[in-house]
Amino acid sequence: MGVIFVLLVIALAIAGLALGAAVAIRAGRRALAAELIGEIAETLNLLETHDVERLLAEFGADGRLAPSLPLLPTVSYRTDAPHLALLGAHLARLSAGFYASAEALQDELRTLTSEANGAGRAERVHYASEDLRRTFELGDEALRSLRDIVSGRRHDLISRA
Repeated sequence: MGVIFVLLVIALAIAGLALGAAVAIRAGRRALAAELIGEIAETLNLLETHDVERLLAEFGADGRLAPSLPLLPTVSYRTDAPHLALLGAHLARLSAGFYASAEALQDELRTLTSEANGAGRAERVHYASEDLRRTFELGDEALRSLRDIVSGRRHDLISRA
């Protein structure tokens, strides 16, 4: 009887530890998703409020100053990159793709500033426009996917997604 009791206590302790670990992983996954949602939404908001799309079109048309952006927020992504696997392979790829696209857009905009008028400049404007489009697409898809992790029922909490 004593051996069975000890084995039962050990089994319950292991089950309790497994349950605790599962709850902690789920909470960590939700926290990571919430951080990325905030950062991705803020990045997309910066792109919209700085009206990059319109400024790119005007820059390509009449030689105005190239659009510029403030430094895009990447603190959560850079800090939590090692933990993206908690979100699953698809969301990790989406998040990495979004941040890579946003960084490529900023690089294109910086390059446009020094680009002389001509064919090379028109090509750079095209690349920047493609980077902008891709950044919005990846960001919106990431927000929709991350929303399900944070709140399965309250999708209205994330207005952009």
